[in-house]
Amino acid sequence: SLKSLGSDLSMFVDKPEDVLQKLAGPQSIVICQEEVTSEELNVDKAVSKGLHKVDSKLVKVWGPTLYHPDDLPFSMDNLPEPFTVMRNTLEKRAKVEVRELLPDPKLPAANQADGSLKDVPSLEALGFSKEEISEMQTQDEDKRGVM
Repeated sequence: SLKSLGSDLSMFVDKPEDVLQKLAGPQSIVICQEEVTSEELNVDKAVSKGLHKVDSKLVKVWGPTLYHPDDLPFSMDNLPEPFTVMRNTLEKRAKVEVRELLPDPKLPAANQADGSLKDVPSLEALGFSKEEISEMQTQDEDKRGVM
């Protein structure tokens, strides 16, 4: 857990590029999962630009798929379609070995002054009306939930 590593979870209500720029000190490295959709890529660009202003950088690590793009027997530009053709190609030609685990990170202590769990915003602060909150609290459990 984060606490066992001497850190904590912090929550912020703002744009990632603004929050991370404020939190990062000079020469900081912010590590995140590499994304693929245009909206997420735009946020990544904004975060990277903001971090650059404070002499820090964003490092992205691949993680959203079962196969790392470097392990595919074809380039992402030549992805076989439809899915069945791609799957069959992978099953026949991919030589994938499990990658080594990354070492546990050295985490800084949580920023207790701003964003620590004690500062979790209320539903009202997030823009929900009293009626919406009451309705959420009285609804039957959503069986699709995974929490």
